[in-house]
Amino acid sequence: MRRIFPSLICALAFCFALGWAVLTPEDFAQLGKHIAGGAGYVSNLVLWSESGQYFDFDSLHKLLLHLWSLGIEEQFYLIWPALLFLAWKLRISLFGVAALGAAVSFVFEAATIGADAAGAFYSPLLRFWELMAGSLLGWMALHPAKLRLSDGRRRFIREFAGVLGLALVLGSALLVRPEGFPGAKALIPVAGAVLIIAAGTDSAVNRWLLSNRVMVFIGLVSYPLYIWHWPLLSFAAIIDGRLPRAGIRAGCVLLALLLSYLTYRVVEPPLRWGRHGGIKALGLLAVMCSIGGAGLWVYSSGGVPERISDPEARAEIEVAKLDEQAAAQCALVFPQWRSTDPDNYCKMQRPDGENTIAVIGDSHASQLFPGLIRVSGKDDGVALFSASCAIPLLGLQSGADEQTVKLNPKRAQNAHLVAAGIEHILSHPEIRTVVLAHSPLCSDDELKDLEDPKLKDHDEMLRRGFARTFSALSKTGRKVVVALDNPTFDDGLYNRCKVAVMLSGIDPTGMAERRARDSCHQDQGTLLSRKAADRYNRIAKKAAREFGNVSFVDLEALLCEGGQCRMTDGKGHMLMRDRSHLNYRGAYLVAPAIMQKARDGK
Repeated sequence: MRRIFPSLICALAFCFALGWAVLTPEDFAQLGKHIAGGAGYVSNLVLWSESGQYFDFDSLHKLLLHLWSLGIEEQFYLIWPALLFLAWKLRISLFGVAALGAAVSFVFEAATIGADAAGAFYSPLLRFWELMAGSLLGWMALHPAKLRLSDGRRRFIREFAGVLGLALVLGSALLVRPEGFPGAKALIPVAGAVLIIAAGTDSAVNRWLLSNRVMVFIGLVSYPLYIWHWPLLSFAAIIDGRLPRAGIRAGCVLLALLLSYLTYRVVEPPLRWGRHGGIKALGLLAVMCSIGGAGLWVYSSGGVPERISDPEARAEIEVAKLDEQAAAQCALVFPQWRSTDPDNYCKMQRPDGENTIAVIGDSHASQLFPGLIRVSGKDDGVALFSASCAIPLLGLQSGADEQTVKLNPKRAQNAHLVAAGIEHILSHPEIRTVVLAHSPLCSDDELKDLEDPKLKDHDEMLRRGFARTFSALSKTGRKVVVALDNPTFDDGLYNRCKVAVMLSGIDPTGMAERRARDSCHQDQGTLLSRKAADRYNRIAKKAAREFGNVSFVDLEALLCEGGQCRMTDGKGHMLMRDRSHLNYRGAYLVAPAIMQKARDGK
């Protein structure tokens, strides 16, 4: 505790204060979860549950992403000594236990990397072999092989091991690509580290290179440097909206070195050494628990939206409570809805049998729900049936390409959830209006007609899907409202806008506010969704000509004017949760137009 808590506490407190000042409630809530995970040394398990990968662009925006490795280390330090003690008591070969454990861990990781890259990266049991390599090396140091070698040959082997080890470490840094890592690729840096250590202190690599003052200094500050480097790089990525440029990255590393030195010289010594070690450890434990508890509080409160001086923040809290109740009410009817995919949502504003409007589709359907329930009247009730990346048309399957299904086999069931939602609507006459909402990007590249699997013409599949769905709903007298999708913005532009908006609240110079005005819009013709949306909208409108009960709400038109699409409202508040999804404020903005169509169909 005296060794590793001080630096970690400083970094967690820094990130907490930074998040409190500039992050949106949603981003601050995620940071709170990661602070709690870091304080409890389970960051790898938290990140694994989010199915994120270390090299994803979105991962650049996780200020505490790097703590995954600290979590795995601490988990190893708890489990491995216990196994060694058990092996010793049972008089089992310690080397055999270590070798078998390392082999099993490595084989399972290599077998998992293709099917579950995130699991292979974050699972402690699949990464333990890398730490067990050190255990095997330690055993060999205690039980050296009695080889009859001359001093010259022994020295040559050590020198060769040092040079080869250094080459493997440098080669892995320069040549190994993220794809398929760790897996067998991790053998390269691990073997390099083992060889450098095994070479001993007298080898040239260790005597000349790793023992010079610069390298020794980096070694002394290596732990606080590890703690500090990523939050700075991550925050730079958040501000810049992309991978920071080389100069900015270099500046972040220099700042991390300075903070690491100050931590090593000022923060660590009085807590790590000296008298009253037990009291210091208990005090550090209390502080760490407090920071972890604060992180849990931030996460459970949804990012503490009331810290932001915004009258809409309280309304959002109330709607969030109603949203939870709606999910619980739908779970009574479809208890297994979310089991197929954590991004599937089924919600009912009122108990089953009392809802008059149903929204069905993918995440671009679920984003509308908070706004609709806020503007709903006493005679309305909104039900939501959404499945991740699923097109809301009968007989069609989207967002379930071979690679996606390989990583998440349950994704292939989402078309069946859409069918179940429509079947529920058809069997409930009180549901008079059905809103279809979908991100065309989900179906633009991968679309399948389940009734005619051999059909390859994308436009014809869409036409048939719309015709089947419009026909089924019109025969039972339902009104249909097709929500033409909202804009999908450029990733970098969205992130630059979001940071500018966040900083504008604490920037007295007004520079951030001016930057927000400049960066929070995009030319309508350059939207990422442009081609896919145009095709989807064109076919939907053409199919609707044969039915008198279909109307449209153009969400893009509500956010775009004069060829420019905006990510903020007139007061400078964000309307987007990410590059393609509306946040609560955005949902509330478009909700009246949808509700008007749902009520009168005009």
